Amino acid sequence: MKAILFAVVTTLTASVSAADLIYVNTELARNGETVDNFVAVTANGFTQPHRNVQLIKYRKSVANGKVEIADLEVGTTASITPVITSGGSIRLRFDVSYVRLMKMDTAKVGNTYIDLPRTEGFKFSSTDVVPNGERREYRSSQDGVEYIYTVAATKR
Repeated sequence: MKAILFAVVTTLTASVSAADLIYVNTELARNGETVDNFVAVTANGFTQPHRNVQLIKYRKSVANGKVEIADLEVGTTASITPVITSGGSIRLRFDVSYVRLMKMDTAKVGNTYIDLPRTEGFKFSSTDVVPNGERREYRSSQDGVEYIYTVAATKR
C-alpha cells in the first residue's frame, strides 16, 4: 500500500513540476496610493484567487426594539487565470472588486441609533493578452477618483 501511495505522490509531483508556472503580480492604486497588491506563482490555466478583506460590524437596523448587527466587507477580492498562448504570450482573465468605507453616518431610530455606511469602490473584469514579462494598466476615473489596476505576468 505504501508503495502505491508513494508512486501516486511521485507522479503528481512530477506532473506539477513539469507544468508551466506563471508569476503574476497585480496592484490596485487609488489616486496614486497603493490600496492592494498581490503576488503569486500559479500553474498555467489555474485560477488564482485573492482575498484581502476585513469585516466591519455596524448597526444595520432595529426590529422589535432590537438592534440588528451586520458585517460590511471592505477590501479587495479578485481572481486571475493566466494561460500561456502558443505564441508565448500570456492570456490573462481577471476580475477585481474593491470596496472602501468612505464614511459611517448614524441615524436615530426610536431610542437607539443605526449606522449608515457609505462606500465607494472599483470593479473590473477583462481578458487580455500580454507579452511574457510585460505589464498592463487599466484606468478608471469617476467623481474625481482615479483607480489604476496593474497586471503583470512572467512565464517561469
